[in-house]
Amino acid sequence: MLTLTLDTNCVSAAVSPQPSDPPTEVAAILELVDAVKTDRVKLQLAAAYDRDVERWRDRDGRKKRSEWLANIPVVRSVGGVFRLDVSVLGGPDVLASDVEVALDASLRALLAPTKTARPIPGHEEAPGVAAKVFSDIDHLIAHARSSADAFVTLDEATILSRRVGLAHQGIEVCRPSDALGLL
Repeated sequence: MLTLTLDTNCVSAAVSPQPSDPPTEVAAILELVDAVKTDRVKLQLAAAYDRDVERWRDRDGRKKRSEWLANIPVVRSVGGVFRLDVSVLGGPDVLASDVEVALDASLRALLAPTKTARPIPGHEEAPGVAAKVFSDIDHLIAHARSSADAFVTLDEATILSRRVGLAHQGIEVCRPSDALGLL
C-alpha cells in the first residue's frame, strides 16, 4: 500500500480552497481521501503540520481543518528532528542522526532563499520566508524519516520547483494529481 505525506497546503486547499488553488488539484486531494477509505493508500501528516496551524491567527480556520482531519483516516503524525525552541518536549520529534543532520544541511542549501541557493521566485524579501522554509524542511525530514512513498504538495515556489534536487536526496515530491497516478 502506498503511503503519502500531505503538506499543510493540501489540507488547507481541501477545507477552504482559495482562488490560487487549482480546482483539479483540490479534486485530486479529495480523491486521495476517498482512496484511503477504500484501503488503496495511507495518508500521514508531519508533526510540523501542527506547528504550521498553531501560527495561524484564524481560529475558525484552525477549527475547520481540525474537524476535516477528524473525519478522514490520517494514519499518523510523523516526527522530524528535534529543534530547540520549536519542537515540543515529549512530542514526536527526535534527536537527529548523522544521516538526518546531513539531510537537514542539504535541504537548507536546496530550499533556503540565499544568494548561494536558488531564491524563491517573488518571495526574496517577504517576511516569514525563513520560517516557511524551515517548516518545509521539517515536513520533508519527517517524510523521509517515515519512509513514505511521496510528499504531496501544492507548493510550486519552494518544493515542486526543486523536485529534481529533492529526488537526489531520496525525496519524491508531487502534486495531488500526480499522486493519483501513483495509485
